[in-house]
Amino acid sequence: MKWSDKTIRPGPVCGIDPGVDGALAFLDVTDWTIEIVDVPKIKVIVNGKPRHHVDHVRLAEIITARRPWMIVTEHLWSRPGQDAKGLFSLGRYTGQVEMASSMLGCDLRQVTPQEWKSDLAVSSDKNLSRERAAQLMPCLAPTLTRKGDHDRGEAALLAFWGALKLGRMPKPIRLINPPAPPKRKKAA
Repeated sequence: MKWSDKTIRPGPVCGIDPGVDGALAFLDVTDWTIEIVDVPKIKVIVNGKPRHHVDHVRLAEIITARRPWMIVTEHLWSRPGQDAKGLFSLGRYTGQVEMASSMLGCDLRQVTPQEWKSDLAVSSDKNLSRERAAQLMPCLAPTLTRKGDHDRGEAALLAFWGALKLGRMPKPIRLINPPAPPKRKKAA
C-alpha cells in the first residue's frame, strides 16, 4: 500500500527523534497544529553513578494522551564502534515506541535518516536540522534556539515528512503548548 492510499484519521502524526535526549512532535494534519514534547527522563543510579533513562511510563502517557494515528521514527541500527550500552538503550527505546504504537493501534513507520533528510533537503549536521525545521515551520523558531534543540527539530521534521508522504501539503502550522525552557544545571 502506498502512503497516499492511507485514509487520514483524526489526530496527529507523531514524529519521534529517539533517545534519552530525544523529542516527540505531534503534527495534526486536520488543523495544522504542532506540539513538541521532550522525551521524559528519570534519574537512576547505575554502578554508583547517576544516569538518565527514558521514563517509559511517562512516555506511554504522553503518546496515549495525544492519540496519534501514525508514528514516524528513525530506523535505527548499530554503527561501527558504537558501545553496547548505547545500543541496548536505543533498542529498548525502540521497543517502547513499538509497544505504544501497537497498544494504540496506530501505524508505525520507520524511515532511514538518509531517506527523510534527502526528501526534506536536510544535511546530516544537527544544527542545520534546527534551521530547516524553523524554515519549514516558522512557529517552531522560538523552541529551537539552543544547540541541544536539534532533537526537537528532527522530531518535527519527521512528523512533517510523514504528513508529506501522506500527500498532505501543509498549511501554515501553529505551535501549541510550547515546551518549557530547560532547567539550568547548578554550578558546582
